[in-house]
Amino acid sequence: MRSFNITFFITFVLTAVSTTSGAPVLPADLANLPVSPAVPAPAIPHPSPTNPIQPRHAGRRDVDAYVKAELEVDGARRRDLGKKRTDVPATSVPATSIPAIIIDATAKIGPISEEIYASIRVGVSVDVIVPLLHKIEGVLQEALVAIRFIAANPQEGVFFYAGRVLPLHEVATLVAALFRTVITLLAAVLAAVATLQSEVIQVITPILILVGSLVGEVVLAVFVISAELQSIIFPLISDLKDTLFHLSLASVAEHLGIAY
Repeated sequence: MRSFNITFFITFVLTAVSTTSGAPVLPADLANLPVSPAVPAPAIPHPSPTNPIQPRHAGRRDVDAYVKAELEVDGARRRDLGKKRTDVPATSVPATSIPAIIIDATAKIGPISEEIYASIRVGVSVDVIVPLLHKIEGVLQEALVAIRFIAANPQEGVFFYAGRVLPLHEVATLVAALFRTVITLLAAVLAAVATLQSEVIQVITPILILVGSLVGEVVLAVFVISAELQSIIFPLISDLKDTLFHLSLASVAEHLGIAY
């Protein structure tokens, strides 16, 4: 696989976020940071007999019940993620900052997303897509544990990066970029599998919901550290509410404050 260009990747996302949402542009010292390659936004599939995700034609209770049922597939793992990780030994999670964690996660997801987009272009293969989605799941799990560790062990400089403490609007831009990267990718996968056999959709759908829920938890974990970030991030991701709804992530949209 061709090498992944981190500078292009992050610059592309931050530019897209600021252009579409009026978000502040990051200063030069953060401009060379890591969303998906220049791939057109995926079309959201319309409900069909082969596509069980039909939230637009169901009440929110139905959608949330669907999400809950699908997440039970990974119930034990989800319950573990749901715990506030105060039991994590100080030596098991390196001392770091929120921007460093978010930038690291976005950089790791970049090459994986390129592989997924490449797979979509040549034809979706469950054997290829599913392991790659699980890789993204692992990256988000690591980020979530690290952020919760910081929340449970308050320290100075939680927003320190590149030799300075980042203002909240820059932290919000980084978090929004990670969120948009993952949600846009999941929507592309959903659009690609919408015409496939229902058995394939049933395999991939729970993983899409799990990964989407995880990135939502990452954002919410950051809010725990600074509640002010929610109002700053809102305009940067509010345009994704339809995408979240079609991905059966109504609960995520609601918790982030961008639901209908």
